[in-house]
Amino acid sequence: MIGRWIGMIVIAAGLALAGISRGATSQGRGGLSIILPELRFEQTPMGEVYDFLRDVAGINLHVNWRALEEAGVSRDMPVNIHLNGVSVRKVLDLILAESGSADRLTWYVDDGVVEVTTREVADRRTMMRVYPIDDLIMEILDFVGPALDLSSATQGGSRSGGGGGSASGGSLLKDTGNEDRDQPLTKAQRVQALIDLITQTIQPDIWRVNGGTATITYLNGSLIVNAPRSVQEAIGGPVD
Repeated sequence: MIGRWIGMIVIAAGLALAGISRGATSQGRGGLSIILPELRFEQTPMGEVYDFLRDVAGINLHVNWRALEEAGVSRDMPVNIHLNGVSVRKVLDLILAESGSADRLTWYVDDGVVEVTTREVADRRTMMRVYPIDDLIMEILDFVGPALDLSSATQGGSRSGGGGGSASGGSLLKDTGNEDRDQPLTKAQRVQALIDLITQTIQPDIWRVNGGTATITYLNGSLIVNAPRSVQEAIGGPVD
């Protein structure tokens, strides 16, 4: 309880000094970006930390304790955090890290509510996102210029005594042409290569092409991905 009050006094005072009112901190997702001047919890039960963060930041916060407890994380688990100038978003990450099961837990924003739960529960729901990829699949022309024939230059120099030309009178620069160049991939092949990369490296078992349920298709310059949140975050970063 002492740790809770230490954290409360420090943050409340810091917010007051920074001129941040309760109304200013309740702007939905904007509350996650609020910088807390100082944060100090010492052996504070995790349940109290979440309650306090909900009150101070003015965010809608729901913790799925049933799911967390099945993952071995309880309300009474102690939290030790002492930092300066951190965002609410970062604090949420640090709380999960304090649990020792950060790889199994997650938090996300759904319709203005911050949900804290396990990745397994979060992944039961799929979501659709669109990723423009034209800049990734555009063809980059490979210019092949003339090659310097050093052997011809050496022979020419020894035979002509520094006359500067080759013995055969030919140029030192030879056009290599396209004989050694690979055939460029078509746009469709570049798209497929990108899709294959995603479905083979990001949770392969979850994709329909590998027997799962998640889908990924290409349409008008974009990838349309219907997959769990963790997959979307692996592809495009945090989903808020």
